[in-house]
Amino acid sequence: MGEFALELVNADTRMGRYVYTLWSVVAVKLLFFVIYSRMDEWTNGRMNEWTNGRMDE
Repeated sequence: MGEFALELVNADTRMGRYVYTLWSVVAVKLLFFVIYSRMDEWTNGRMNEWTNGRMDE
């Protein structure tokens, strides 16, 4: 593991590619998480309106 990390530090191009790939994966996961949470929120709100939203009032 140490040799691999040292190799990443020594090779700037590989390090840049590694960081870029890592951040791309993180960004995509974050984007999907935000979209999913928004959709979940929206559908939950709709379900409350259809089912017991009026009963709560």
